[in-house]
Amino acid sequence: MKDLINKWYRNHSLLYKVLLFLSTTFLIVYLFPKSGKFKYNFDKGKPWQSENLYAPFNFAIKKSVSELKTKIKEDAEKQFVQQADQKFLNDVTEHLVENTKFDLPSEFLTKWMQTAGEKQLTLD
Repeated sequence: MKDLINKWYRNHSLLYKVLLFLSTTFLIVYLFPKSGKFKYNFDKGKPWQSENLYAPFNFAIKKSVSELKTKIKEDAEKQFVQQADQKFLNDVTEHLVENTKFDLPSEFLTKWMQTAGEKQLTLD
């Protein structure tokens, strides 16, 4: 009996740790839910009967070939309109630059050339 009490005193910290580990494991297994529950009832092939159900992620919606062709055609038309507008603007600007002739005074041109750069130029 005395040997048993001595062993108990010598290993009480180990016994305490084992008991704590087992009780913690038991509580975790007992308190956690057994399985995930889906709170809605549904039947395959029948309409949804509950309130709206929203997915927490995005997913692809399959479209028919005709819907895809229509979408591609609309996107291409938008792109062509933007490119046509830009081409028209470039052509008008180029035409105006080529066909508009005006003379600037030489004093203005020399002053503009002196001050237009990063550092000022002298008359030399």
